[in-house]
Amino acid sequence: MFITWETEEALQRALTWSEDEDKPQMSILGQDIDVQGASEPTDIIWENRKFSDKDRRRKRWCVGIIVALMLMCSGIFIYVFTLKSLAAKEKYPAVDCDSV
Repeated sequence: MFITWETEEALQRALTWSEDEDKPQMSILGQDIDVQGASEPTDIIWENRKFSDKDRRRKRWCVGIIVALMLMCSGIFIYVFTLKSLAAKEKYPAVDCDSV
């Protein structure tokens, strides 16, 4: 789990508690608690840093165009099959079976 400490003192107390061997080990659901500091944001390797703003804009436009085309195709698909459904419904009109 990740815990955010509100003060530096609370973090230091948690770190010293986990390092002190004289104190009993705390556990949650049978698992021992191991308190560690998080790595610095500068230590993280950011995967998408290599893309420039121009590349990001171009990708955003490509995704927007693809989504618009898919929506347009699905709209056309729904419209065509709605027309076919209405044509089939008019081909065989409702009949009063009591008179037959």
